[in-house]
Amino acid sequence: MIIQKPFSEGDVVTIKNTLGEEIIAEFKSETADTYYIRRPVVIAMMQQGIGFMPAMVSAEMGDSELAFSKANALWPAMRTNDELAKAYTEHTTGIALATSAKTDIKL
Repeated sequence: MIIQKPFSEGDVVTIKNTLGEEIIAEFKSETADTYYIRRPVVIAMMQQGIGFMPAMVSAEMGDSELAFSKANALWPAMRTNDELAKAYTEHTTGIALATSAKTDIKL
């Protein structure tokens, strides 16, 4: 079991669902059986490397807070690695973050 410090609101987390998809989202809060997240995306392999796709392509989610049942997660939510968290933030907010090192992730 991986033990990590509790998440704070706004942390970027990764959840692997029971279908094997990795969902990256902004953490809002959690209860014993539910994660509350915003702006979920699914990691997809593209010709140029890793890309992000909306978790629900046809839904108008905006900044809505969504409930994700922990029963539908293979593992507990985990902190997203720094490179993907930065790319996720840039993708979902349009804010370009400062780069301290070269990244191999192509979006």
